[in-house]
Amino acid sequence: MPMMEYSQVSGVEGPNRLPDQVVKNRLKEPAATAIARAEDEEFAIAVEGNKMVVRKSSALQRGKIDTFDKTVPSDASRGSEHDDSFTHPPSNLVGQEMARLLSAAFSPHTHRAYASGWSAFCRFRKNIRTNLPASVAETREFIAWLSLQGLAHATITTYVSGVGYYHKIRGWPDPTKDFIVSKLMHGCRRDRNRVDERLPMSLPLLAQIIEAFTHVCSSHYEATLFKAAVTCAFFGFMRLGEFAAISKTKLQESLLHISDIEFCDLASTQQSVVISFPYSKNNKTGAPQRVKLVTTQNSALCPVMALQGYISIRPSGHGPLFCHFDGSPLTAYQFNAVLKKALTFCGKGDLHYRPHSFRIGAATTAYELGVPSTDIQQMGRWRSDAVLTYIRPMPVVTIPPI
Repeated sequence: MPMMEYSQVSGVEGPNRLPDQVVKNRLKEPAATAIARAEDEEFAIAVEGNKMVVRKSSALQRGKIDTFDKTVPSDASRGSEHDDSFTHPPSNLVGQEMARLLSAAFSPHTHRAYASGWSAFCRFRKNIRTNLPASVAETREFIAWLSLQGLAHATITTYVSGVGYYHKIRGWPDPTKDFIVSKLMHGCRRDRNRVDERLPMSLPLLAQIIEAFTHVCSSHYEATLFKAAVTCAFFGFMRLGEFAAISKTKLQESLLHISDIEFCDLASTQQSVVISFPYSKNNKTGAPQRVKLVTTQNSALCPVMALQGYISIRPSGHGPLFCHFDGSPLTAYQFNAVLKKALTFCGKGDLHYRPHSFRIGAATTAYELGVPSTDIQQMGRWRSDAVLTYIRPMPVVTIPPI
């Protein structure tokens, strides 16, 4: 998987895996800029005040790939195929190992989602007197029941997958593998009456929200924490689960830790920070995906400067990247609550802005700047054309000067 980079200036030095040269067409004016490098092209998204421009650099020249000799062990070093010294472990250990491997096959998020789906299915079957396994007819009715509850297609899909998983793991016939079930799911996906109302975050509104944090947060530390979180969320195309914990006691694998960031070029005027995503929704077993942000001076929206300011007052020690002064992690509930307060302070509390609005806004902003959807897909670490659902009309709102 190629390393992805996002920068705050139009010129950025290549990492170890890329040749050491500077991208052409450097922006002359100070600006808050996001750069994404994928394969052989580089894109610069520049923000100069409220004016946004996009530039695409020439292809990068690849360096030569080093080759390494690998010595194959001899047959003698491998050991005999019929080694009598091998003993079969106790059956209880074998069972425990099977359970561990099955658990490792899915992310904790997937396990929770499937558990929620199965719980919903059990509630649906509360008044059904037939025993499990469930019938195909019950599964069809379950889909209709979920649709009547107003659930989105993605949630219904996850719940139905959970029903199928809980059947297959018990050796039961999978009631979700049915022609009518598949058509019902297809109908949920194509249903135009159910629209995702979450609005994309715009750069002007992002600036106003950052200013609002100084009024709605309980301390300077909290305001600095949330400023760093929202700027990184926007310019890094981040998902909520990547920067906010499920709860104070539940830290998901996708959550960024302080050890996942590294500041570089500290002696340069273009200081940078590399953020490594060791685990994400679409990268469960591959190499960590990396994001590089490079600072621009005098930019109120610069995520590197915001992150530097936050790290300078963050409690020392390991743990989640974004945490409170007492060391407890920033949770999704807390982020939602403070974001809502800031939006209300800005007079936008009645609009459909949510934590995912930062990721949606990043994709929409890039599209409005002329970046092709295929490149936005790489910038946001999407693996499918689901990125197209993130590109939405940017609402026209009046933002007073800050």
